[in-house]
Amino acid sequence: MIELSYRTAERADAMAISVLVKDALQPVTLPGWTSEAVSSLFAKASPKAMIEHIGGAAFAHVSIDAGRVVGFILCKSWRFLNLLVVEPSLQRQGIGSYLVNLLFRHLTDATPDLSVVEVNATRYSLPFYRRLGFYPLSDFIDFDGCHFARLGYWRKNPLLPTSEC
Repeated sequence: MIELSYRTAERADAMAISVLVKDALQPVTLPGWTSEAVSSLFAKASPKAMIEHIGGAAFAHVSIDAGRVVGFILCKSWRFLNLLVVEPSLQRQGIGSYLVNLLFRHLTDATPDLSVVEVNATRYSLPFYRRLGFYPLSDFIDFDGCHFARLGYWRKNPLLPTSEC
């Protein structure tokens, strides 16, 4: 039985997050990506790079089970969700959804005027983000060996500035 807790990511989590990224992001979750693009992604998720990302992040949280990092979300800026990973054996149990909802709740206080949060979704992750209310901003794009679609989540209706979507 899992007993999850959630907290702000710390620099001391960098090694565990780096391992989680390599475990969670496999060819099945990155369809259409070249091996060079995957290698570049893993380099950007090295422990040293993760220390820098966490230190400069607008939002970085982890999910913990039995003292082990099993989920991670990173936004380098408020407007873009850069990375969301969950331990493969624990996917589809609400961990990723909870992390995204933590981000949305945090945005309410931190950036109340921000209208849209964007994410690049793979074919694997697209259904997950669509279930959370993200909408396509583009068709699938091939860029630098990566295959993704841009999605946006409208926090506020631009036609009704006082109303949450």
